[in-house]
Amino acid sequence: MALASPALLSGTHFFLFVATTSFIGTLIWVFIYLLGIREALNLPIHWILTIGVVAQGRRVEGVLTLLQELVNTGICTGAYVIAFIVQLSIWPTSRYHYHRGANIAAGVFGILNAIAYGLGSYLLYIEYKAPARIPQEEIITEVETAIRHLPKEEAEEIRLETCRILKKSKPPKRNLSRDELKALSELKKDKDIVILRADKGNITVIMDQNEYNDKISQLLDPEHYTKLKKDPTPTIERRTREIIKQSSIPQQEQRPLLPSSTRPPSLYGLPKIHKNVRLDTTDILVSFDVVSLFTNVPVEDSVELIKQNLITQGLREDIPELVRFCLTSTYFLWKGNYYEQKEGAAMGSPLSPVIANLFMETFEQEALELAPLKPKLWKRSILELPEHSSIKFTMEIEENNQIPYLDVLVTRDKDQLRHTVYRKKTHSDRYLNAQSHHHPQQKRASMKTLFHRAETICAEDSKERELRHIKWALKCNGFSDRDIRFARKVRQHTEQQTYRKFACLPYVQGVTDRIRKILEKRNIGTRFTTERKISQILPTPKDKLPLFQSEGIYKVECLCGKCYIGQTGRSIGSIQCRLKEHSRAIKQYDKEKSALAEHKFEDGDTRSTLKKQ
Repeated sequence: MALASPALLSGTHFFLFVATTSFIGTLIWVFIYLLGIREALNLPIHWILTIGVVAQGRRVEGVLTLLQELVNTGICTGAYVIAFIVQLSIWPTSRYHYHRGANIAAGVFGILNAIAYGLGSYLLYIEYKAPARIPQEEIITEVETAIRHLPKEEAEEIRLETCRILKKSKPPKRNLSRDELKALSELKKDKDIVILRADKGNITVIMDQNEYNDKISQLLDPEHYTKLKKDPTPTIERRTREIIKQSSIPQQEQRPLLPSSTRPPSLYGLPKIHKNVRLDTTDILVSFDVVSLFTNVPVEDSVELIKQNLITQGLREDIPELVRFCLTSTYFLWKGNYYEQKEGAAMGSPLSPVIANLFMETFEQEALELAPLKPKLWKRSILELPEHSSIKFTMEIEENNQIPYLDVLVTRDKDQLRHTVYRKKTHSDRYLNAQSHHHPQQKRASMKTLFHRAETICAEDSKERELRHIKWALKCNGFSDRDIRFARKVRQHTEQQTYRKFACLPYVQGVTDRIRKILEKRNIGTRFTTERKISQILPTPKDKLPLFQSEGIYKVECLCGKCYIGQTGRSIGSIQCRLKEHSRAIKQYDKEKSALAEHKFEDGDTRSTLKKQ
């Protein structure tokens, strides 16, 4: 500014204006951030465009910051580029010979300033585009849920400590490079492929979209599935509620079982990658695999087995009918059409393994009793089992004195059986990466699982080889020797503490682990989740539900001027039902079921009318 002053040409006036305003703006930001004015004035200001969250009792409000350092720096960069070009273009031919050198030098300084502001804009843009953020809304929601039943003073103390931690927190470092994020973005835009996880081996498979659709269509054969004319969700939900209410299940247990605003399940497929006993010399090792076990389990036979075997052991008499209803109401959504499964148990249902295991146990006993040659040793798994019309098997015989069984490789050694860990040739050795933003306990648990499997499965002559392989695989996943040694260290089991409540927090290093200590002092346990995964960036093969069937957020304004923002797992079309529940809780003085009722009676608000938005 000193070199270009006084402004002898019109272009220099613009140059000085840019230099002055940029200088003043930079000074303001320096004072705000370095001298603590933000904290003193309690301004929700950040280096980049973000959303600050303010927690006041039960209310969580989003405050969009007005000051945007990224925008400010970008404007200064563009203005300086124009200013130094104008300055350097007019002064070499100017008639003011005595001031020409100083003004050209001022233009050169303008170039340097443009570079500095441009670098700042670039760094701010990278930070702005980074996926890392503090999930403040989720953290506050979970903490509020956990402390809801605490005394008012104790709950308020937890709120203040949590807000103080969130206020000083910084987003975690990004664990994906720009090139990786760009590659994921390009994959997401590609509509000709579908990205899936293989059924085993932790392998990612990229398939042609048309090929994937053809394979799913082949599975939907009319023999096993019926195409429906409309969505059966409302009918099944209504029937489910009736059956539960008419059952012998106690009233207090019925409430969490009653479905509300149910969304139809979506079909998707996972590609399949191709897969101490004394022995006599005439013995052979054989493995039997049931073809499509879950979908071929006979429903009526399974229900009859429950009636015959389990009711005598104290099971309620109406449970078999509840099981029958669950097994005969299987349907799903695929490419905008609804399909009903004719027979068998549903893949992915928590009831399916129980039913399949129960049926195959009886079927297996009858088959072994009738077998002309009874096996010397028989082992069964829910996934690998041994005439029923719907049950068919594939058989694999030992090869080179070896046969795989689940994750165990059984080897014949003269008259004995030895075993070690089995991995398919397509196994990826890909585990939870050390750079992944998970809680350290989750990373250590994944490592300890591998070592525990080696210790319990491997024979002594193969254990050391397996341990070396595990260490190599973990190093490939980013873990250091120190991490591996710490995970292998044997710890004494301590009695697990009993907590009065639990909070499920998204893990943010240096933030939610500190909040965990605050909650544990009040006997509130903490479980950590991962906020964002790569699979959430990539497109999903499942059908997208219509907007009115998706969950949503609603806002209720009280006549006192305060507002309540709630999130519901119900569909947006059913939010009116949730609002009626709030109103009912207010009329019945039920503070346990509604934060709005709690606000009315604890904050002394005598006005019960609510405005809904």
